[in-house]
Amino acid sequence: MNNKYLSYRSIRNAVLLCVLFWIPLLSQEPVITKFDPFLQRELKNSGNITLFRQAEPDIPSAALSKIRQKSEPLYNVIFHGSDAAFDDLGLHFNTILDGIATARVNLWDLLKAAHHPGIREIEVGGMMTVYLNHSIRRINAHSVHQGEIMNVPYKGKNVIIGVVDTGIDFFHPDFRDMSDQNRSRVLSIWDVRLDPEAHERHPDGFDYGVEYTRDDIERELRGETQRAIRSLDTNGHGTHVAGIAGGNGMQFNGKYTGVAPEAEFIIVAFPDGSFYPAEVVDAMNYIFTRAQQLDRPAVVNLSIGGHFGAHDGTAGHEYAITRFSQRSGNAIAVAAGNSGNDQIHFGQSLSPREEADFTLRIPSYTPDATGDTDRVLKLLWYESTDIFRVTITSPNGYEIFAESGDSILTQTSDGAVELDTFNNFANQKNARIFLIDIHTNSEGTPPASGEWKINVRNLSGVSGGKFNAWIVSSSMDFPWLIPNTGRKYTVGVPGTAEGAITVGAFVSRRTWTARDGRRFESPGAVNLDLALFSSGGPTRDGRLKPNISAPGLMIGAPTSQYADYNEPLLLPEEGYHLLAGTSMATPHIAGIAALIFQANPHLTGNQVREIIEKSGATDGFTGVVPNVDWGYGKADAVAMFDHFEITHGIPEEFVLYQSFPNPFNAQTTIRFTIPEATQGKLVVYDILGRKVEVIVEGTFEPRIHTYPFDASGLSSGIYFYRLETDHFTETQKMIYLR
Repeated sequence: MNNKYLSYRSIRNAVLLCVLFWIPLLSQEPVITKFDPFLQRELKNSGNITLFRQAEPDIPSAALSKIRQKSEPLYNVIFHGSDAAFDDLGLHFNTILDGIATARVNLWDLLKAAHHPGIREIEVGGMMTVYLNHSIRRINAHSVHQGEIMNVPYKGKNVIIGVVDTGIDFFHPDFRDMSDQNRSRVLSIWDVRLDPEAHERHPDGFDYGVEYTRDDIERELRGETQRAIRSLDTNGHGTHVAGIAGGNGMQFNGKYTGVAPEAEFIIVAFPDGSFYPAEVVDAMNYIFTRAQQLDRPAVVNLSIGGHFGAHDGTAGHEYAITRFSQRSGNAIAVAAGNSGNDQIHFGQSLSPREEADFTLRIPSYTPDATGDTDRVLKLLWYESTDIFRVTITSPNGYEIFAESGDSILTQTSDGAVELDTFNNFANQKNARIFLIDIHTNSEGTPPASGEWKINVRNLSGVSGGKFNAWIVSSSMDFPWLIPNTGRKYTVGVPGTAEGAITVGAFVSRRTWTARDGRRFESPGAVNLDLALFSSGGPTRDGRLKPNISAPGLMIGAPTSQYADYNEPLLLPEEGYHLLAGTSMATPHIAGIAALIFQANPHLTGNQVREIIEKSGATDGFTGVVPNVDWGYGKADAVAMFDHFEITHGIPEEFVLYQSFPNPFNAQTTIRFTIPEATQGKLVVYDILGRKVEVIVEGTFEPRIHTYPFDASGLSSGIYFYRLETDHFTETQKMIYLR
């Protein structure tokens, strides 16, 4: 009997050695400790977490065999670790970027990676979604198009705008060449949700999706093929976003011209409107790689986000945004989010043994008729050195509590309550997560409407007991927290990335006439004030976000022929409709970044962000900037060129430019360049040589200088403006017409 046992044991060990031939020794800690909470949750819900816990070297190989045999499901993950570890794993990586790598992997790949000492974290993250004419003038882009800046028109020529969204209707005239309708401005489309058929293929370097080239697109435009391109923007969000950033307005005589109408596009399409972090990293890599191959700068537009992350810049796609933005010719504009008015955040710092009470209010709702689970998911992030106790009391008095380290699922007649701390995981800024999931119970009873009381108690207080709690998703409409922090801390992920140009929204249109002739008004909106929905900062770790604000309420832009819209959103001009959100504000900034790149394609994304911030306009609505609502104020495409030394280098000579506009009504703008520090003044005279106004006097630094001149109190006629410095004097004429 002993010999039989030894023989079995030897065989078993030999099998284990073959299966794990490349792993010297499995870690003694649980294999799931490197998985982020969202991956742990996916594995738990699928039942696969049990196999991982069983996969230890002193048990039979049954669990290992089951893991190896499972080719499905595939997980879109981001590995955090060393390049040497990525080489050892032998996987196909879609993106490798300075310490992170993305891949689509099965359970066996996850197991191998979890035991590799060079892999620090494996992240799947939470799902993100899209954030749902006059505006171009609100940011002065029309002036830049017309050549107001040193008589050079900037329209984004030779710059690529990458749109990571629901796709694009490339048939729309606004995305075709102005001089040749069969010439597309869309260089390629990568639809990540399609599987290749017939002659279709993945993009080079990636193992999923289908890529369509400019040649494919133009064959469709010429009618040589029909529906050979299967990527359709049935949502319409992506087409609208692309039009704001760079549509040329050709469909209706330029009325809805975008910010950078001569830029070209690379599109990464997510037709279902949902995005995993690893896929977003791949999308950015795809765009920047293709742009580099064409030797062009590129700006990526991400009008997407959510609240699943820690809001501190540590998520993999946030890290990637920051790293890409450090490179020459790369910039990334990200929507701040539309949670500013949703009352979804509460946070507090708790001293030792101190506690805080707040309430989750679930409104009355109709349960899902299909039998799908109704739920509210809430995440609480806290410092890893603290020990918290969270107690939930349902509307009918059921009390459930858990402490750091617990994982509890309780069934009640008010619904099921799951409290899970994932205490084996801390992110790179030492934050842990406390998940609160209230959902339909095992008998099919959905969560009760009413007040769910939440008590948070700091049992240790080692680091001050700071916590931040967000409602991250809900199947019913608009649950909220009482009390809450209002707009503060509501910028979504990845808008909290350090390297992102994060964009809030202000009101540029509050009334409009629809195609059917009816007049509409956006309730509560104040023209030029911050949009009620626009999310505010700071980040969880205290950084300023958003960076800048742009028009975002009822923006007119191209319509996808494959999408359906409510009648009130359709504009009288065929082919255009209105949408609102920071999704619409963000492509304004992506377009501005394209204009900057046209002037200087060698800037980094961080430098582009700095130019946009420095050029932010202020008024009575913005108040003193920077602040956590407006960032550095309202985007101004003209003012950004005042930072001449950044966009063009230090000027080489003194130049006094023709004022713009000229002739003018009420106000014009005067510009001049200074190549060296000097004393000087800018003076306006009337036609008789009498001094009208000293616009500015003092020391001029070497750069382009811009000053407005308001003539509203003067008579119509001819005026002269004169620049006098230590080494240069020149005069120009302007005409004022009242």
